[in-house]
Amino acid sequence: MFLRRTYLESRFSLPNAGERTTDIAMKEPITNIWIEFRCANGATSNKDVTMADCIDAIEVIDGSDVIYALDGKQALALTSYYCNCLPNQLITELGNTTQNLSIVIPFGRFEGDPVYAFEPARFLNPQVRVKWNLANIRAVGADGFATGGLVYTVVATCMEGGETAKGYFMTKEIYSYVSAVGVEYVDLPTDYPYKMLMVRPHYSTKAIYTVVNNMMLHVNQQQYVLFNMRMTDFIRYNSWIEPILHYDHVFQKSHGDTCYHVLGYADTPVHEATTAADATFRWTGLGIGEGPIGMWVAGAQQDTDIPVYAQVTGHCVHHCVLHNFGRRDELGDYFDAPSFRSCRLELTGGVAGGNVYVSLVQARPY
Repeated sequence: MFLRRTYLESRFSLPNAGERTTDIAMKEPITNIWIEFRCANGATSNKDVTMADCIDAIEVIDGSDVIYALDGKQALALTSYYCNCLPNQLITELGNTTQNLSIVIPFGRFEGDPVYAFEPARFLNPQVRVKWNLANIRAVGADGFATGGLVYTVVATCMEGGETAKGYFMTKEIYSYVSAVGVEYVDLPTDYPYKMLMVRPHYSTKAIYTVVNNMMLHVNQQQYVLFNMRMTDFIRYNSWIEPILHYDHVFQKSHGDTCYHVLGYADTPVHEATTAADATFRWTGLGIGEGPIGMWVAGAQQDTDIPVYAQVTGHCVHHCVLHNFGRRDELGDYFDAPSFRSCRLELTGGVAGGNVYVSLVQARPY
């Protein structure tokens, strides 16, 4: 077997908002699909906006059958767990510079997995479908994304001469809600075994563990409890399993401005200003993915915007928390949900008004 990479789309120009569907015409098994969106910022700046903010849906579908469906932020979080790193991301607020979102849709345990792969020949009309709006946060123009500059690339990695796969990983958001103080009950599907569970609690100025402070997963009305843990413990437990992530972020800020990071827990930036001599910085974030920055140049408070380069380390991409139901690469190391009549996730909320998204990765047989 060998791997062959082929373009389904190659920097195809997209309008500022819309939907595009691309046929998957090859017959060979696909181990993963790589997707990139890229667009230049406007002439002045594009503050507090990343490309992931503008991608409403990334999907692999076959008619009404949904094989993969996440938004840009969830897709980047899953990519980081799949790759054990944050793949190259261009994240900048400076005017006339390019930002991108680079994600992977995995269909198996690893690239070239002979057991789990997506085989287009087994489907009637497989397609990739994306939905986006460059004006989700800021209007398109000088202070947002530049108009008419969005391009889109899709690369499928095929396996030539490989074995016939027995199944593939199906990934989709299955539930979302606005948080409240109390317990939210989420009944999970029991049609296929579980590989991963991903929960994304988000509320600006609030920590992950404030929006959801406890997670419990049980089957058959608590006949068997898989976990029942405080969110703080859940995140910290995962921090020794998953690697520390890092990425580069270019801000355009002045003294007292808030910096928003891609990493939502234990985020630690190191700042540098290359256009101002004798610049010093003070970061007073609380490890929740955002915080104010203090800036002085030559001893004087910096009250006008300058470029600030940050190397950021931390955990929880876009505030996503992951639970693996088994060892990643081991066959059969998944939770056998079809063996039970019901499976319920209970999320205890500590604050009203946040947004919570629940996604599931399942091992689906052919």
